[in-house]
Amino acid sequence: MSRPGAGRTIARTNLVLSATATDPDGNLKGLRFRFWKTGGTVPAGTLVTSLSSGKGSVTIPSSSLADKTTYSWDVRAEDSAGAVSSYFPPGSEPCRVTVDASAPPAPDVTSDVFLEATPDGATWATVKFGGTGSATFKASGATKFSYAFNGLNAKEVAATSGSATVTNLKPPHAGPTYLHVYAFDAVGNRSERTDYVFYVPPRDTADGPGDTGGDGRPDLLVINSSGNLRTYVGDVDGELFGSLAASYTTDGKLNPPGHWYDPATGKAALISKHSDVYPGDGVTDLFARTPDGGFWLYPGDGYGSFNVDKRLRVRLPSNAPDPATWDQIKAIGDVTGDKLPDLFIRAGASFWALTGYTGAGFQQATRMNADAWAAREIINVADIDLDGTPDLVCATR
Repeated sequence: MSRPGAGRTIARTNLVLSATATDPDGNLKGLRFRFWKTGGTVPAGTLVTSLSSGKGSVTIPSSSLADKTTYSWDVRAEDSAGAVSSYFPPGSEPCRVTVDASAPPAPDVTSDVFLEATPDGATWATVKFGGTGSATFKASGATKFSYAFNGLNAKEVAATSGSATVTNLKPPHAGPTYLHVYAFDAVGNRSERTDYVFYVPPRDTADGPGDTGGDGRPDLLVINSSGNLRTYVGDVDGELFGSLAASYTTDGKLNPPGHWYDPATGKAALISKHSDVYPGDGVTDLFARTPDGGFWLYPGDGYGSFNVDKRLRVRLPSNAPDPATWDQIKAIGDVTGDKLPDLFIRAGASFWALTGYTGAGFQQATRMNADAWAAREIINVADIDLDGTPDLVCATR
């Protein structure tokens, strides 16, 4: 029970009142809770009959609580024979709470290491993936802060005079990273969230399969509704959160038109990546059938994006189907054992394998099936059962 007077100050949140009673006769029926604005009319109360070992509770929704207002409450026991106890606490001073709904402002976040991202995508952290750094949080009236990368596994830090510095922050992946920060005051009021966004450079290791940022975690490339290529970086356990513009020109212009979507025809590019293809620098590259029917390799820059001015036209064997007729492409790494990248494609009802990419073109085009793929889609080609032979997973539409 709270002390008399103004009682305990609380944030405006759902308030749970609870009490426990015993009855020597063993016929306890329930607990009657009364809750009212101090100075107002005392209500008849709410009888709670759902008890566990004599304990009952009632929830006062936050929406019914007014800011800067003091409320009173008490409780009594009632049995099935109609007998009642006195209200507790006894006397003229019931339990009281005062609501303070004034949350701190959204915190300011600064870091000399994890520099805040700029719209042009040119500002990156000063440490590579795997490195650590510090960040400072500030909010007037804050007594603590909570912070989490991409909203996962939040941690708390105490504030002094509304400020706290966290050291040894270690981002979970390369590329765009979100640090979510809340401020809390002494009674638990939570501020609006601050989303502090920064870009983490890749470490000096080769990309893993599907990885475009050097952190060993697969990333997702998409063409969004605006017709722009974007990279969604993979987080722990395959989560996807932040993204960045994934194509640019040599002079730094983001999202150059014509590569990923043609608004005049409504056609989008077909894209697929697996690993390093060219020029053997350990960075994942991108195969793309562009809206105009061209087939290109876009070399990766190691940061999850691609300079379109460096693209290379891919040569095809004479018997390969026209790229303009393709419906899907799937980069799969090497499945033939020659240590050269391979690619599967759907073209109408046909299923093709393009094998032995040398840096200029594919050496061989093999039609695997001529009539069964109009209603199928390639999901993956990999050694799924670990018998040393690639397997095919597809979906029927």
